[in-house]
Amino acid sequence: QLIWTRHATEDMARLREFQPQIVLIGTGASLVFPDVEIYARLLADGIGVEFMNTPAACRTYNLLASERRRVAAGLVITAGTRALSTSERVKRARQ
Repeated sequence: QLIWTRHATEDMARLREFQPQIVLIGTGASLVFPDVEIYARLLADGIGVEFMNTPAACRTYNLLASERRRVAAGLVITAGTRALSTSERVKRARQ
């Protein structure tokens, strides 16, 4: 389980330095939401914030970056998070 620390607000501020349109937060193997106070400054500055599991955040980041969108990502890597092999991606895409 992901525990949001007092440093999370500082981490969000670092992401803000990239001047993104949107910030993606990958929360590990499962979706976990922090208190809004942690990312309120981003929202106040008109920066979109999306929370998702880390694999989804990586895929979304790659898609948005390929569209030349200003995107930043903060990723939590956990033991339950792993990259899919090419065969696994093809299998999922066919489902």
